[in-house]
Amino acid sequence: MERRWIWLTAVMSVALLAAVIVLGAGLGQTPGQSGTAEPDAIKITEVMASNETYVDAQGRLLDYIELHNPTDNAVDISGYKLSDDPTTIGYTCPQGTVLEAGGYRILQCDPTADAESYAAFRISRDGETLYLYNSANVMIQTLMVPVLPDNQPYMLAENGQWEVGQNGTPGFANTEEGFVLWLESKGISAVNVVISEVQTANRSAITDSHGNLCDWVELQNIGQTEAVLNGYYLSDNPEKPMKWQ
Repeated sequence: MERRWIWLTAVMSVALLAAVIVLGAGLGQTPGQSGTAEPDAIKITEVMASNETYVDAQGRLLDYIELHNPTDNAVDISGYKLSDDPTTIGYTCPQGTVLEAGGYRILQCDPTADAESYAAFRISRDGETLYLYNSANVMIQTLMVPVLPDNQPYMLAENGQWEVGQNGTPGFANTEEGFVLWLESKGISAVNVVISEVQTANRSAITDSHGNLCDWVELQNIGQTEAVLNGYYLSDNPEKPMKWQ
């Protein structure tokens, strides 16, 4: 009986050792494999699908993903990867890509564009999951993006909770101040221009330059300085804010 017990114990020990070896082999998994995410400072902090406001360098309206380095040190993110599919890679950060302390990196999504500059996938407004890997191919963040209204971002708020926001702040903190800073980065100062009057079903009031009686909207500058309206738009649909420039 004693010999059988020793033999059984030995078999269980071998099985346990094999399980440990298999588990250890999974820690350095490649994208698509399961495993526990290792801690990493870099995070996705904002996502935009059905973008109608935030243009890229070529003036195009594309989905975007924001990466943020919340630490006090620069981080080399060369080889970091993003995807909307755990079995494939949609974008790899080129060599020499560094996120400065507290810095942001905006990645636009366009499957038809340069793979070194754009992610080869789009973000579904109907909801999907995004995956972020570090340079060791370890999954460091899984973000479940919910169904999103057009032109509204999914962002990490100051309280640490994810929420659907009203305004995107690509490249800036996800706060009201961050939105003001984004406006200023586009040459738009504090908004002192308001809609002050509206006429619908115009039948006898002012006419346009062609003598037509049209509906009209009046804008007023309530500030103390001249307002330059470059980059301003007027719309009757919050999901299509760029209807008239």
